[in-house]
Amino acid sequence: YQRRVRGADVAKEYYINMQKQEEGKIYQKKNKKPKKKKGKIIVYEDTNPSFEQGKQTVVSNLINNQDDNSRAGKPDPQILAFLNTVNSKKDFYTTSSCAGRLILVKTSDLDKYDVDWLYVSHELSEPDAVTEALKKYSENEANLKKPNELWLKMEAPIVAVCARNLCEGLKMINLAKKIGLKNCSVRSATPLKIMLALLDCPRIETLLAKDGKVLVHQDFMRYIVHSSNEKLTKSRERMEVLRKLIDENFL
Repeated sequence: YQRRVRGADVAKEYYINMQKQEEGKIYQKKNKKPKKKKGKIIVYEDTNPSFEQGKQTVVSNLINNQDDNSRAGKPDPQILAFLNTVNSKKDFYTTSSCAGRLILVKTSDLDKYDVDWLYVSHELSEPDAVTEALKKYSENEANLKKPNELWLKMEAPIVAVCARNLCEGLKMINLAKKIGLKNCSVRSATPLKIMLALLDCPRIETLLAKDGKVLVHQDFMRYIVHSSNEKLTKSRERMEVLRKLIDENFL
């Protein structure tokens, strides 16, 4: 009888010890720190012959006041300070730009590519100058009887920038978005070229006339021109803030 009791106690003790060992293993597995995988170190070369050549061409053209890729063929004077700041940074250069403008555009209902610019100004516009352009349009189109529309458009400043790499490009985009330039983005990305668009949000588009007939009152014309001037001024102020931030945050 004593042997059987002793044997039962030994078996029970053995069972309890085995159970503790198993629980310990499970606890260790649950709390086991994962092994860190050794990743490959990828080294990106900072030299890009295509980038360096493009930057050199742009800087040379700006110094010599030669053509760029904008519609006007050369930079607007109002945005030259911004372009010079960007081009002074080693990882960026500009390819085209517009300082913002107010335009009157005649479009054709028959051909979407048939577009005439009847009025263009990169300065703050005078309502009388816009009214005079509208009057000339009405007089010229009255007898032609061709279906067309005349639109007034205010477009904010925009600058196309080439970045050396995606990392630097995203830094500039994030910097712009912090001050409210939410439309700034990476427009295209290839191994050789990262293109950014730096622009502000404000924009005005309104139909003024159709088939030679003016559809708006003169008071509305004055209001829309004044509103366009205000939006253009504020956009340029925000671009100036961005210029200063670029100058402070990039080499």
